[in-house]
Amino acid sequence: QAAEYWKQAIALTPGNYIEAQNWLKITRRFE
Repeated sequence: QAAEYWKQAIALTPGNYIEAQNWLKITRRFE
């Protein structure tokens, strides 16, 4: 399910891909 949320996050913020990568590092602990 995390992957789906990740895809949605990218789709919603295509211009903030770098920020999204940092967010992924933070949320990785929930996986």
